[in-house]
Amino acid sequence: WLERRGIDGEDVSGKTVFDFFPEDLADAMAAEDAAIVKTGTPILGRERKLVLKADGEPGSTQWISLTKMPMRDSSGQVIGTVGISRDITGQVTAARRREMEHAVTRVLAEAMSFDSAIPRILQVVCEGLQLTCGAYWQWDGPAELLRCVQTWHVESPGVADFVAASRDSVNEAPPWKGRAPGTRTGGVVRNVWLSGAPMWIPDVSRWPDFRRGPAAARAGLHCAFGFPVLAGEQPLGVMEFFSRDIQEPDEVLLQAVRAIGSQIGQFIQRVEAEQALRTSEERYRDVFEA
Repeated sequence: WLERRGIDGEDVSGKTVFDFFPEDLADAMAAEDAAIVKTGTPILGRERKLVLKADGEPGSTQWISLTKMPMRDSSGQVIGTVGISRDITGQVTAARRREMEHAVTRVLAEAMSFDSAIPRILQVVCEGLQLTCGAYWQWDGPAELLRCVQTWHVESPGVADFVAASRDSVNEAPPWKGRAPGTRTGGVVRNVWLSGAPMWIPDVSRWPDFRRGPAAARAGLHCAFGFPVLAGEQPLGVMEFFSRDIQEPDEVLLQAVRAIGSQIGQFIQRVEAEQALRTSEERYRDVFEA
């Protein structure tokens, strides 16, 4: 964290954690040091999430593996601590991404209907990646609109208001098959639909074309990404997710959600085909019995 801010060893000398870290994080670090000095018990490989803020603004997220040992004098008395941290952001995010992908596959394998599957998928993606809220925008072909039909969010009044605002809005969505218009305009949902590809915005509060930007800012939302739901070459809708952190694009995650979008599309297509078959069988039975 200090290296990212251009702080070297000379700048640290004679200072405390309160000179460099946000107050809540500095309090936790000081409490750890005090406990080690008091008990002599080390901390070994503890995972910690750091939200790297600058000048009071929301920042990016980093995961570290922290080890702290007691420092003793010649008599064996603990007089301080010495610690080392290792950036494990890549490992943590990769593990969570794999767990999320497996969870989505399980949901699709076990679900019997669209209405039961989509809310659960939104939840497992949000919980697996520590996101704040998610939504599924379904294409209304006759009206050429995308409508927000399913949502999931953490319990928070501001986030609930944002989700409600999403449900009350629509996005223009011209029809396409096989080849998207290829343009990039609007917010997450419209960008995904028009490009036919995943979309990532590090901070929607600074994205001029995001119409729900004010509502997102009031909810404390920043990073957003979305991806198309496709059944073969036919687009069916858009999945959209938000986080309170500012995060740079994760290209590996975008590739993963592209595949998930195809899985969901195949599931929807299968469920619709099964429903059509049941309806046909019921009509045939009614005619036969008559």
